[in-house]
Amino acid sequence: MTQLPLADRIIDGSAEAIMVTDRDNRIVRVNPAFTAITGYTVDEAIGQPPKLLSSGKHPLSFYHDMWFALRERGSWQGEIWNKRKSGEIYPEWVSINLLYDEQGAVTHHVAFFSDISLQKEGHAKIQRMAHYDSLTGLGNRLLMRDRLNQAIATARRSKHHVAVLFIDFDGFKQVNDRFGHKVGDRLLVMAASRMADVVRLDDMLFRQGGDEFVVILSEIKHPDSVALVANRLIREISKPYKLLDHQAEIGASIGIAMYPEDGLEIEPLLDAADTAMYKAKKTGRGRFCRGDASWKLAGAV
Repeated sequence: MTQLPLADRIIDGSAEAIMVTDRDNRIVRVNPAFTAITGYTVDEAIGQPPKLLSSGKHPLSFYHDMWFALRERGSWQGEIWNKRKSGEIYPEWVSINLLYDEQGAVTHHVAFFSDISLQKEGHAKIQRMAHYDSLTGLGNRLLMRDRLNQAIATARRSKHHVAVLFIDFDGFKQVNDRFGHKVGDRLLVMAASRMADVVRLDDMLFRQGGDEFVVILSEIKHPDSVALVANRLIREISKPYKLLDHQAEIGASIGIAMYPEDGLEIEPLLDAADTAMYKAKKTGRGRFCRGDASWKLAGAV
């Protein structure tokens, strides 16, 4: 077997897409994997520039950096978003190498690439499972801590306040025990939806676990406004729930901590909010508390 047929068999049998362009960067060779990934046939690709696949997602600086690396090192690899013939934009991992003649002039560019859509989807799914609650779709404890750290850093620069509200439902255990976990889960989903309608788009709602939730109010200019949010949360949570064939009512106790007054870092703030929440529960149903003070659907922090 001669060398050329062997090279052809390797190129055509590769699971990776292969695209070869000439010194003018016009496509002169593609393999079946290229067609399978991009949707373009051999006849449609030959003679075209690689921008045939361009998605438009990358700025010109991206390609300038890529070509600079190719000129300096003779190779480049990285992730690119390209576009199939169908118009679908997809991510691919690309390795590009330059071929030279005996005088050192570039004769060809050889690109090897693979579709990494499934890998990215899998990674996104893992990230979502790690950072979001599967029942309510809200961010979980891990994501809450990350976002609170970011909110504190922003508030430190802007000289604004951040409020942390720890919310614990009153009477949820009795509903769960009486009607079962299916009804209890439905109540949690409905209550989460009500709370999401209360907070601003820039604010954040998380599920700590069980019937405990956390709201982070960022860039607060007037701390008294936190009481209004706490009032609204308690009112919405306390409205009756129609759950399958049942109707139930719960309440809520809320503990509030403020940056920078109650703590300059995440741990002191979370501890202060948690302690205030337990004080609110001891004081009575439907209350919110900050420090040693508590209010029942009225008042200001």
